[in-house]
Amino acid sequence: MDDRIKAMEEKAETIAQYLKDQIFVRIFSHNDGDGLTSAAIMSAALKRLHIPCHVTNLPKLEADILALHEDSFYEDTPLLFCDMGSAQWDVLKEYPNPVIILDHHQFKERPETPYFLNPEDVGLSGATMICGAGLCWMVAEKMDPANIDLASLALVGIESDRQLMISANELILEKAKNAGIIDIRKGLRIGDGLLSDIFMYTLEPYLDITGNPELIEEFLSGLGLSGKRAEDLTSDEMKTLTDAVSRKLTEKGCIEGLEACVGETYLLNNCLVRNICDLSGIINSCGNFKEYGLAVSLCLNDPSALEDALSYYRQGREILIRSIAESVPLLKDGGCINFVIGNDMYNAGETASVIVRYVNPEKPVICLNVSDGFIKVSGRGTRRQIRQGLNLSVAFKEAAEAVGGRGGGHNIASGGSLPAGTEDDFLKIVNEIIGKQMAGGGADDGPEKQAADAWILPAW
Repeated sequence: MDDRIKAMEEKAETIAQYLKDQIFVRIFSHNDGDGLTSAAIMSAALKRLHIPCHVTNLPKLEADILALHEDSFYEDTPLLFCDMGSAQWDVLKEYPNPVIILDHHQFKERPETPYFLNPEDVGLSGATMICGAGLCWMVAEKMDPANIDLASLALVGIESDRQLMISANELILEKAKNAGIIDIRKGLRIGDGLLSDIFMYTLEPYLDITGNPELIEEFLSGLGLSGKRAEDLTSDEMKTLTDAVSRKLTEKGCIEGLEACVGETYLLNNCLVRNICDLSGIINSCGNFKEYGLAVSLCLNDPSALEDALSYYRQGREILIRSIAESVPLLKDGGCINFVIGNDMYNAGETASVIVRYVNPEKPVICLNVSDGFIKVSGRGTRRQIRQGLNLSVAFKEAAEAVGGRGGGHNIASGGSLPAGTEDDFLKIVNEIIGKQMAGGGADDGPEKQAADAWILPAW
């Protein structure tokens, strides 16, 4: 085992033993798919030990937001931050409480707590090698080996963050396989159901037929797959479908999109929604509608959550497909970046991800969403761009702070918030920073380059 992973496991053991001694834990977690599965993993692990906890999912961690929740914990209550906290030590250090951070985002000031678990702290990439849910599962397994079953939720977090099955993620996958928690279907990585419905609303892959029922029927009929369900395809039929999609993406030069949607689909044997593509999408949709409790309940296999969660998923996908279709014509060339400025966009991060993977993979994509008097920014890049030197986390932090906002995240995916009216200045600054980054000869041999180089098109 990699010594860096061993170091994380040792820290996970320290944190696990600390949590097992508590009588109450206050949990704050991010509100995306990774953060929601992180919250579910930790709440399940604590519940199994009869340790009460209170979970809140947050869109961002800032002093004024955390202050709203101060009446929900005492000065000696342990505060557990999942999928957030590494870059916000300036906020957290003001509290007298014990602070536990299970996070995979980049940071500048290392948090001064003995309960800090982050792959970036040991030289692994938090963008591709392990996510927040993976870290939470690592701690949960140390709390009780029976929590191996929660590896299914860690895999959903990995799926939601679009990470690679390498390094620590690969170890989680292997443990899940060995425990019989998952089965595997090879070919196109899509959810279950009618292929016509899947291609109406799936974002992986996002094709020139997506959202258009006539084009979808023409495509499937040409392959002899009209009326077929994904889960019922024979191996030859799956190969036919996968080859056809691969040709479409190859012709457009969407290599990382191809890598993302061809390979292994994990079927979760201990979850209400078995297909990991479906479950990840459902949880993310619940998060987009701010139905965080519903998402966590579904992760914890509450059957009463399923119908409502599926409803939000269908609504969310319809809105998102329309939003992306409307955003693509608005894409502008900003020099070293491509960008879109929109109002009340449904999900700027998802929109940026789809555009950079399946529409225009040549430059990093930044979406600026003007809503409720402030601007949310989301940026996405590719691993090829990382090899050329791109680090969105650094670029967003510097550019956002220069205009009075906050930003950060990963080298390949970052976000932030800006004061109203600063979008032009932010874009100018971030473009200059990214231009210098990508003119600098690329990343060194650190985790960013390792992650960027450690992928090939999957054999299926």
